[in-house]
Amino acid sequence: MKLEKNKVDQRNGSGSIKMVPEHQDDIYVLSSVIDAGDMVTSATTRKIQIDGKTQQRMMLTLKIKIETINVDLESCTIYLKGRTVVINEYVKLGSYHTIDITLGQSFELEKEEWPAMSIKLLKEATRPQPETAFIVFYERECVVSIVTRSKISIVLKQETKNRKFANIIKALEKYVGKVNLFVVASMFEIRNDFNKAVQASKELKEASGSFCVVKVPPECRGCSNSKVINTILTDKDLSKTFQGIQYIDDLREIDDFFVRFAKGSELVCIGMEDIREAMNYGALKRLMVTDEKMKPVDVEERRKMEMFCKEVQAMNCKISVIPIAHFSGERLKDMGGVCAVLKFNYR
Repeated sequence: MKLEKNKVDQRNGSGSIKMVPEHQDDIYVLSSVIDAGDMVTSATTRKIQIDGKTQQRMMLTLKIKIETINVDLESCTIYLKGRTVVINEYVKLGSYHTIDITLGQSFELEKEEWPAMSIKLLKEATRPQPETAFIVFYERECVVSIVTRSKISIVLKQETKNRKFANIIKALEKYVGKVNLFVVASMFEIRNDFNKAVQASKELKEASGSFCVVKVPPECRGCSNSKVINTILTDKDLSKTFQGIQYIDDLREIDDFFVRFAKGSELVCIGMEDIREAMNYGALKRLMVTDEKMKPVDVEERRKMEMFCKEVQAMNCKISVIPIAHFSGERLKDMGGVCAVLKFNYR
């Protein structure tokens, strides 16, 4: 979420906030923030009759008092219907109109009194996702990926047979100042050669302190790029390197679950039915849910999931949200998307 202008009076809580939703999660946050009776101002297109004869589609700015709110998370759109409250040359005062709020659209939301929770939700939505660049050298190529909680984006694949790094360094230049950490990884000595090239590079001089070199374990030979990245992120010896990044802590928790599960531990359970049963005995220690299951596109289903998580937290059980963009998240998705570690065996 991008907040463009905050005109809320700190004394009485009235006023407006101008903002732009940028992700599906922002649309969901807005579904919790926007209420009937609020006023929204936004640019919209309307067919306008000119000279009582011809119709022309025009861009107008309308302000309506909201009466009904409909949310479609799949299309990332909120439909706000209400009556216009400001005179417009082409639209009658008090006439019904629907304003569609979509990703990338700037709009202004006005309330008579802003609840503290609504302000908090909007501020939390503005926090940027931490980004990490992975420069992984395989036997014949280098793959550069930008990794966040929600995705692994490959930005470059480069053959490395001649050990020429100019194109790789050039690709990394645009991420200086945007990326928290650059991880250079390989099973081979080329990782150190590349790091020397980085330290000698004028273009990357500013970010040279943000580079770290990691040796990829031999068991990753032949693994996919996402599997290699997952192995690095969840390596306990590198916990200080990725300190403070919540989704990486969550990935470590699910990897610990998979180890327990593979050993046939009695202190694990899979699926909502077994988890509900474990809750009845107060046996839950940690719940792990994929971000996809945690945030379904149906608004009512998402609210049910939130209520369930509140029940779980009320029992002092920790919750880890596992991103399916990452290898471990894919594995959990294949198992149904939800699992738990138990305090004790209640069966």
